[in-house]
Amino acid sequence: MTAGRGYKLYVKRAGTLAVSGTQTRAAFEDYDYDTERTRGMSCPWTSPTNYANSMTLDAVVFSGDATSFAEPGSAVGVFDANGNCRGVAFLRTTAWGTSVYSGQVWSDKGTEQGFTMKFWDAATDEISTIEETIDFLQDSLFGSALAPKSLHVSSAKVDMFTYALFGGWNLITPTLVLEDESINGLIAAGALVYNDATRTYSRPSRADLVPGTALWLFCSNSKTLTLYGNKVQGWTPPTVSGCTIVGVVDDIDLADIPGTTSAWEWTPYGYRQCTGTLQAGTAYWIYGE
Repeated sequence: MTAGRGYKLYVKRAGTLAVSGTQTRAAFEDYDYDTERTRGMSCPWTSPTNYANSMTLDAVVFSGDATSFAEPGSAVGVFDANGNCRGVAFLRTTAWGTSVYSGQVWSDKGTEQGFTMKFWDAATDEISTIEETIDFLQDSLFGSALAPKSLHVSSAKVDMFTYALFGGWNLITPTLVLEDESINGLIAAGALVYNDATRTYSRPSRADLVPGTALWLFCSNSKTLTLYGNKVQGWTPPTVSGCTIVGVVDDIDLADIPGTTSAWEWTPYGYRQCTGTLQAGTAYWIYGE
């Protein structure tokens, strides 16, 4: 076993473990789990717990002008092709006084190709795309505390929208021009789109997954869903005639939708009539004159 390297250890019940050997400097000094957890509470990502295999990521993050990001609490998120978070690396100080983003990346396979990464800046609460990708290899190292990998953020910022989904069917709409990973994730999750002309449901094409499209999404249990992309500038609600399903991209008062007389939203208990503000990210059946 090598000092400073992470290992997985399975135990049947809580206890203590004594390890003998030659003392060496730890890769990360004064590591306090509770402090790191507190720092990361505002982070938009959570490291997964449902994968069997892992590898270690140690990296430094640079902007386009070669400035390093070292704001406490900032994080690097790792994602698969469907937008699922596969690991989170938080900023930590090494025994040598350097700041490194360190964490585990997870998979159920021995190898997986082409994970993407995003950077969350705790100082500004902004998310940026990282230019590099990472290939998963079980029990391997992507950088180290002494020789971290260099990652570079793109100049374009990424927006996010989080949905609170309940167990059963949910009626939602994208509020962003979605990134490929978010589009892949909705398709993989079995989202359905309603065709108003034929009054039928079908699997959406990539072209369907645009802001304002109403989507039915089934969840076995309550969960959150985060989609990434870019905000729509100047969204205008459609003019409603008859009974139409409408995805709301920005919060809007029902009275501000032209021709509208009433609106209904889907809940775990069936439809209910809405008054006042319609919420962004939700699709509604809207009645108009």
